Amino acid sequence: MTINDPSDVMTIAFVSIEYPPRLFGGLGAYITDITDAFTGLGHDMIIATPNENNSLPVHEIQGGGEGECNVKDNLDNVKGEIEVFRQQSLSDRDTAELFLSQETWDTWGDMGVDFLCDLLSYNHLAASRIVELMRNGRSIDICVGHDWLDLPAAMTIKKETGIPTIYHVHSTEAGRSLGNLNPQIQRFENRSANYVDALITVSNAMKDELVSMGVPQDKIYVCYNGVDVKRFDPENARPSNISKLRKEYGIGESDRVVLFIGRLEEVKGAAKLVLAMPDVLEKYPDTKLVLVGKGTQEGLIRGMISDNHLESSVLLNTDYLPDDEKIDHYAMSDVCVFPSFYEPFGIVAIEAMAMEKSVVVGARGTSGLREIVVTPPSDNPTGMHVNPHDPQDIAWGITEIFDSGYAKVWGKNGRKRVLEMFTWEVVSRQTLDVYRNVIAKVERV
Repeated sequence: MTINDPSDVMTIAFVSIEYPPRLFGGLGAYITDITDAFTGLGHDMIIATPNENNSLPVHEIQGGGEGECNVKDNLDNVKGEIEVFRQQSLSDRDTAELFLSQETWDTWGDMGVDFLCDLLSYNHLAASRIVELMRNGRSIDICVGHDWLDLPAAMTIKKETGIPTIYHVHSTEAGRSLGNLNPQIQRFENRSANYVDALITVSNAMKDELVSMGVPQDKIYVCYNGVDVKRFDPENARPSNISKLRKEYGIGESDRVVLFIGRLEEVKGAAKLVLAMPDVLEKYPDTKLVLVGKGTQEGLIRGMISDNHLESSVLLNTDYLPDDEKIDHYAMSDVCVFPSFYEPFGIVAIEAMAMEKSVVVGARGTSGLREIVVTPPSDNPTGMHVNPHDPQDIAWGITEIFDSGYAKVWGKNGRKRVLEMFTWEVVSRQTLDVYRNVIAKVERV
């Protein structure tokens, strides 16, 4: 079948805690862009997602009809429809807490129990909505739950309807917690992996982690994330805004700019990057590090900046950046650095590469960044791999790019690599092929 065959068009259900305008991070960016890509190919989407204190529409239909799509060769230029159900949780903690185990209290704590009760209520309502639609005759081809937060609903939908169900693994509890894991979440992830029909994950490194957890290898598919290359394009940078940015940050015209964008959490490695700066400055004293993000390590990082007398060289911005401002920040930089300790994929890396920036990335443990970024002596390198736990190694990666004089060449290599492997056109078609494969397997059983 081809995409122009109407019988190939699917209705796909997503259960996701993030969907516009309720967005927190990389998952929300993925859900938004892959949904747009699928509907651009003529597929219909049903999204079950939380409400926000009843401030958002409970039921909303988006898209449909004719329109410009970000994927080529769509079904006669007719976009699919997105039907959104925003479920406001009806948590009853007063009842639930009477039945919770001591392990739950010890593991989650008082605020965590509030979150858990709220989350389970949302999942129950989301599952009820999808099951009701199907029992009333709505045809849905496949259901996808994103990370453990949406798996209670996805598993219930599968149990009640038999629909092919995928667990899309963007990270695991063991990895993102850096060893300080919640054992209940970990057990639930393992149970879910065994229950669903297939798992999709975002890198081969993540697949290896899942196999080490006991998930059968033939049940796991790898589909990379993508980036909107029309949006993240050097041509969209605004020179006047870049000049204004440099003045706001106090960056001179000849200064080199190192950029970090991400959450200020231990797992993202921003603190180690700050500690790398004295070595970078010793060799290249005209370097400025711009850190953009917020998180629990903000105070720690401010202290590091002060203790190491880096106030004039390390510039912290905790504001949220819309895409146009993010694009200007990428354009302003010479090198982008993402020294994550654990990064199943790393969307910021492909954003930077799409903007023709060379990158330095953490490449230890579970690191999709290691698959994204090509290093010398390979053909067409795009950046450097470093040990994110070692500030000296991070400094080495940055200064190696400066020493080489190839930052701009490697940046152009990066955009070329993104256009070949990480566009939403490529990613959406690969993902849809997995969906069809899983549906066919379930039908044969």
